[in-house]
Amino acid sequence: MTVLKGDDIYREEIPSRFITVGIWGNILLAGVFLALMMIQIYQSPLGADPVPDIIYLLLVILFLFLAGLFDNVRLLVVSVTPFGISAGYGHFKFTAFWDNIESYLLDEGKLKTTGESEARVRTDWPGSAVSFTAPGRARLVLRLRTGRFKNFVFSTRSPDELLRVISQQLKDRPYGLI
Repeated sequence: MTVLKGDDIYREEIPSRFITVGIWGNILLAGVFLALMMIQIYQSPLGADPVPDIIYLLLVILFLFLAGLFDNVRLLVVSVTPFGISAGYGHFKFTAFWDNIESYLLDEGKLKTTGESEARVRTDWPGSAVSFTAPGRARLVLRLRTGRFKNFVFSTRSPDELLRVISQQLKDRPYGLI
């Protein structure tokens, strides 16, 4: 179970296995280049025309930076507060305030079975949509009244529980897109 933070009424974190593998791959590559740099510094140059030590150091820094960048987007976080609902990966997130939500719907569409996590702006919906999805998870669609996006789409691990929490907050708004 995910621990609630601050004003959260509901919170869930959905990890991305693909991103986790990317993090460990970058850490592994950083380790390999660090080992090569240490061998070259403390034993003897590698090969007839050795790569400068600074190149190994820059590669170590690059792969550690990429691991940190990937770690920022490793979790899809969905949280419900008294003010609204937000979803996103790391610093890339979107919040819909309760008074801006017109209607909501659990979507069993084609994206439920895709194999990739994504955060994107969609133009193939009626109006535009901001979308944060995870593979194999149900999607919730919120129709918004005003703003840049008309739809807010995100994945959830527990659709029934999340729908119950949202319906408590939106007592006067219909289930189903209008």
